[in-house]
This record gives sequence, structure tokens and C-alpha cells, in this order.
Amino acid sequence: MIQPLSAPRQLMIPLLCLLLLLTGCSAEESREKPQQVQPPKVTLFSPERTETKQLFSYPGSVRASRETALSFRVGGQLVKISAYPGQSVSEGDLLMQLDVSDLGDNIRILEAELDGAEARARKAASDFSRAEELLGEDVIAQADFDLAKSSLASADAAVRNLRAQLSLAHHKLDYASLKAPYDATVTGQMVENHELVQAGQPVLRIHDIATLEIDCSVPENDISRLSLRKGMPATLQLPSQPGTNITAALAEWSTSAERATGTYRLTFRFPAPDTITVLPGMTAEVTISSATTGEMLTIPFSAVTADTRGKSAVWIYNHSTGRISLRHIRTGQLSGPDRIIVTGGLEEGEQIVAPDSHYLTEGMIVEPLTDKNKAETE
Repeated sequence: MIQPLSAPRQLMIPLLCLLLLLTGCSAEESREKPQQVQPPKVTLFSPERTETKQLFSYPGSVRASRETALSFRVGGQLVKISAYPGQSVSEGDLLMQLDVSDLGDNIRILEAELDGAEARARKAASDFSRAEELLGEDVIAQADFDLAKSSLASADAAVRNLRAQLSLAHHKLDYASLKAPYDATVTGQMVENHELVQAGQPVLRIHDIATLEIDCSVPENDISRLSLRKGMPATLQLPSQPGTNITAALAEWSTSAERATGTYRLTFRFPAPDTITVLPGMTAEVTISSATTGEMLTIPFSAVTADTRGKSAVWIYNHSTGRISLRHIRTGQLSGPDRIIVTGGLEEGEQIVAPDSHYLTEGMIVEPLTDKNKAETE
């Protein structure tokens, strides 16, 4: 026998049916009205025709303007070292000293020989003067006079020879002291004290870093585009000093290409900066600006992306459809710090999507960002 439902249970059944009916209607309405996705807002800009200067950048290595391997002009035993690597020296400072004992003795020997030669020369001069008087009185023969004259000439030659040897001995004594040829910093020491060194043997290396130089190699395709002139400026950027620009001036350049590379060497010179440390051996990027090339089509460098083939491309906005498409373009050199020259694939008046839209896809519908939209987003 089936028991009748109680009153509370009888009320729950209609409520459950009503709830299921409302849920079904809500699901049906959500299927009939799908959620609409708003097109992304993008900023558009047009290419500009401006007076441009092409920028050419090349790697280079910094070096000292002057670097010298010093050596003695005479041989001898090293007895004193006054300057060591890392030490700054001034022009004329004593760097190394050789033993001068033998050189001093040689000078004294030559001085004594010179005294004797000068005495003989004085006697020969007196004999010649007397012979000249006697010849005038027909007291001596012509042969005796010629002999006195020859003796005087020989004595004078001996004096001149000894004076030259003595001067050379004094020079050798000076050469035994190695002095700084200019204000510099010692960078290397190749011998130790008390060693016996030979004439011409490198013993010390110095360089001048008050003025620095940097060389760069320019390809033949670029060298004709640069108006090379002495003092032409260039900008140096060092990886060790990011964000710092150094101005250098063209000091010299080669007019023939190097056989191995086919490039032309340019040397720029600049004073050592006071605020940062720049040392020989550091690498730098040398940026040279060409002469003005006239009006050319340019766009921001950051707007350039790549197509599927890895070539330069930009996103073009179609006003009639509101869609964007990726187009391959041909680019040239940089124009200024943040723009690049477009040589093909883009016309003046076309609009490009701003580079901050990294989520773009082919055929996407976008909404140009107006001034009002910009205010809202800000």
C-alpha cells in the first residue's frame, strides 16, 4: 500500500521543476547571444619624409696614442730600477740605470790622451811657424817646410779624433741612464735588476693614455658614402660603460684597402675621459654619420618586425576593412638614434600599427586608438 506524500514534499516538486525550467532558459539565451570580443585598440602612424643622415657602425679596439718598448743604446749591468709597471712617470724621469764604471774609466783615458795630443799639436804649430820664417829667409829647404806643415796637420787631426771619441764616450755615459721620453705609464718590465743587458734589448714598456685612439675597418661599399676629413666626429659606445657616449675625431685613414679583408682603416683619436675609465684593449662601437642624403622615407626602428622568412616587415592597417596585414619591406641604414630608412615596400601616406602591439595576427580587426581612447586608457 503506497503512502501519500506529506505536504512539504508535495511543495518541493513544483519548485524543482521551476528551477530546471529557468536554468534551461538561461543556457539557451547564452547560446543564442555569444559574448562579443572587442577588437584591440592600436596606435597608428605614417612614414615620414625627413632630411636624413645615414649612420654607419663598426667594432673597434681602444689603444694608447703612443706606446713604446724602451731599450738601452749601450750594453752593461743593470744596477737600478726606478719605475715599475702601473707607475706614472713624467718626461725626463730616470727609469733604469746601468753600471757606468767602465764608461767613466774610458772617459778618463781619452781625456789624458787628448791632453797629450793637444801638447803635440801646439809643438807642431810652433815648429811650422818657425819653418815658415826660415823658408822666407831661404835658410831651410822646401822639403823641410813641407814636413813641418804635414806634422802640424797630423797633430791637429789627432786632436779632433780624440775629441770626437771623448764626445762619444760622454754620450755612452748618458745612454747608460734610461729616461722617460714623454709623460706615460709603465706597462711592462722585461728584465730584473743586476742582469746584464745588451744594447737594443727591450727592458721596459710604456704608453701614453692621456690621449687614446681607436681603429675601425670600413667596407668598400661604405667608404664612398663617408665624406672623410680630418677631425670628422664619431661616437663611441663601450660595452663596459653602457649608456655613455664618447666623441672622437678622425685623425688618419688609409687610402688603399687591406689585402686580407678588403677594408679601409680609419683611426679616431680622443682625450681620456675624466668621469669614466677607458683603457687600451677595451672594445667599442664606432658610429659615424654620413653627410645629409636628402629627404628619405623613415619609420621608427622599433616598428620593424620579421615575416615568416625572417625578412623585415611591418603591420599595415586597411581603413576600408579595419584589418591588418603583414608586409615585407626593404630597409636601409639607420637615420638618427631610433629611425630607419625604408627603401621599398612602403608608400607615403600608408599607416602602420605601433610597435607595442605584439599580439597582432594576419587579418585581425583592430580599432585605431583615437585621442579619446588614449585618454580613457590613461
